[in-house]
Amino acid sequence: MASIDKILDFKPTGLDIKKGRLLLSEPFLKDYFFKRCVILMLDHDEFGSMGMVISRETQYEINDLVDGFPTFDSKVFLGGPVQTENIFILHRKGDLINGSQEILPGLYWGGDFEQIKELISLGILKNTDLRFYLGYSGWSKGQLDNELKENSWIVAESNSDYIFANQPKDLWKEILDLYGDDYELWLNFPIDPQEN
Repeated sequence: MASIDKILDFKPTGLDIKKGRLLLSEPFLKDYFFKRCVILMLDHDEFGSMGMVISRETQYEINDLVDGFPTFDSKVFLGGPVQTENIFILHRKGDLINGSQEILPGLYWGGDFEQIKELISLGILKNTDLRFYLGYSGWSKGQLDNELKENSWIVAESNSDYIFANQPKDLWKEILDLYGDDYELWLNFPIDPQEN
């Protein structure tokens, strides 16, 4: 089995952190929210950073959590440990939903929740158009930059297909696979090193 020191000795992607890029956690973080997870960055500036874990599906559907929500076959995801009592939305319909903020071309977050409910009731929005998240991931000023220096994350390019993947739990591995041999040790590091 490779040592942790060897696993940390990888080539960084060379990408800067910015809105629309992804963070992939190093393979042995113990924190449940961030262990082998993929985060879509929603904001990063001199005041701090905000992102959404896009790879943690719950067993709940949106109808289980929001009273009076129209019938809609859509799982809810864990977006992060901050404000887990709130629901956040990523979607592809910024042209239809007032207050949407563009993250990437064709990918938006937020918007008028009542309008979203109405568009679902009318059959205009489908479950392939949006995802719901409990909470978000946040970092104070300089915190994420320090974590990047400690090699806790790598930065990757994104596209909206990642957000709407059929198997979001496999995203971490699938994206790292694209980076080839540089991350082979990360991919092969056991989930529980005690079992090896």
